[in-house]
Amino acid sequence: MDVGAVRAAIEAHERYLTGRRNGRRACLAYVDLSAFDLSGANLTEADLTGAVLEGADLSGAQLERASLYGADLRDADLRHCDLSRSDLRGACLRGRTCPAPTCGAATCARGARPCTTPARD
Repeated sequence: MDVGAVRAAIEAHERYLTGRRNGRRACLAYVDLSAFDLSGANLTEADLTGAVLEGADLSGAQLERASLYGADLRDADLRHCDLSRSDLRGACLRGRTCPAPTCGAATCARGARPCTTPARD
């Protein structure tokens, strides 16, 4: 998926979240988003199941209740992103820039693969 298509999906998702016309939930499942700049994006309730987010900039992103089941978040920048109630079961979080200050009830503690590389601050 190219940058324009990802941006269009995020814009439609924001319309979905605010109840505006032509809005639809972002379905970025299994999409390769490696090294994408998604900083500050509102991806609340987005479907990112199995997405490859290796090296992506998610700093300040809103990912509340997002499905990140099985996502590859290696080396992703998660500083100041909100992962409250996100599904991180089976997600790979090795080498991520963290900690994310708002993890709320994210399911990462029970299901995410343990990191063998310490988080970078």
